[in-house]
Amino acid sequence: MNKKTCIFQAPIDTFSGYGNHSRDLCKSLFKILPESEYEIVIIPTMWGNTAWGALNKNKPDELQILTHFIKEPQVKQQPDLFIQITIPSEFQPIGKYSIGITAGTETSLASIEFVTGCDQMDLNIVPSQFTKQVLGSTRWTKKNTQTGQIEGELFCKKPIEVLFEGLNTEIYTKTTEINPVIKSLLDPIPEDFLFLTVGHWLKGDLGQDRKDIGNVIKVFYEVFKNRSKQPGLLLKLGTNCEVDKDFTLKRIKEIKKLFNKKDNLPQVYLLNGNLLDDEMNSLYNHPKIKSMVSFTHGEGFGRPLLEFSVTGKPILVSDWSGQKDFLPNGNAILLKGKLEKIHPSAVWDTILIKESSWFRVDYEYAGVKMDYVYNNLGKCIEMGRKQTNNAKNFTLEKMTEKFENIIKNYYINKQIAETDLFIPQLPKLTKLNKTMDQLINENDEIKSNIDITKIEGFEDVKI
Repeated sequence: MNKKTCIFQAPIDTFSGYGNHSRDLCKSLFKILPESEYEIVIIPTMWGNTAWGALNKNKPDELQILTHFIKEPQVKQQPDLFIQITIPSEFQPIGKYSIGITAGTETSLASIEFVTGCDQMDLNIVPSQFTKQVLGSTRWTKKNTQTGQIEGELFCKKPIEVLFEGLNTEIYTKTTEINPVIKSLLDPIPEDFLFLTVGHWLKGDLGQDRKDIGNVIKVFYEVFKNRSKQPGLLLKLGTNCEVDKDFTLKRIKEIKKLFNKKDNLPQVYLLNGNLLDDEMNSLYNHPKIKSMVSFTHGEGFGRPLLEFSVTGKPILVSDWSGQKDFLPNGNAILLKGKLEKIHPSAVWDTILIKESSWFRVDYEYAGVKMDYVYNNLGKCIEMGRKQTNNAKNFTLEKMTEKFENIIKNYYINKQIAETDLFIPQLPKLTKLNKTMDQLINENDEIKSNIDITKIEGFEDVKI
């Protein structure tokens, strides 16, 4: 019997949220599709400017991924099953059956490109009920350019299924054993109470970037300035090189200029560099890390929040979007706020569109809650314990089970008609114009240097 072909195209080797999700789904796919019936071919793609080399050849399940990378830069035959993980505007229905997997949009409205991208796939998979609701409910009207009359609506008519991002409980778990790298970075910090913020500091004026990193810093300064005893704030951002770090430090300095030079501001620390999964778990569990805080304007899912939640430590996060699937009220401190239009400085062509809205936390309320956690950590234990138990409903194993049911219900159990379709040309994979051994070996060399920069007064001092 001839094997069917499944092509899996994703930013699977990148240090990114999409990369993590891609690796998890690919590992699940190997379990779902029998090797005797399917040949799985993996096409790795870029993800913005994020670094490559996330796959570890010393882990058997990741070596399996590496050895299934495409050997040639072009696909010459139409695959039976095509699975693509990216933003919907890049979806290509090149398979006899095509599945698009995306975090979708973090705003109240999907772009025309996102809607049309989803509508050309046979099935769409998203990580949260929030994303499904936005993609499924967005309607764009078609108007005659000459008469102005409405001629119809543009919306996604294809099915959309929710598949949460699974938590790897073999890595992300509550522990007192801290990785030596993390110990060397955090132990010298004098503060015994650190708030943690994780994410990429994206485009936008102060308060307008999607994660709202700038206002986390600003509110932290405002709440804890001029106190005799102060907590610290640790930023684990997407700063993986000296250029990124310098740019981020300049942005923090601009925020500090909003305060009087006589103010005794609390300390902010920037952790620079890529961390491996076990290092991230150690960061979450380090005894000086007491709470995670996020003023995010919107999340398709919010993976770091789920990973952190297994520690039982309190989480302060916006009361809107994808993270509410796994952070119900009572398991986290949900920060109230309101929806507002996206600022022009944050607009991102086809991704964050000017017509859409997102969430802005009430900063005064958020500051009160940060102060409460700092002074009443013991009262948050029960809330953290409930979330630790709730996180067990979002494991990799449960994700794989649901993924298998989706694949079976929509693809395996249905007869896929054989059709002679035009196959769009896939992007050339310049990175893969090497031997497989070269590719696997080079993944050991791409990890960047890791350090912490202490932002003190109006100077930057490394510790």
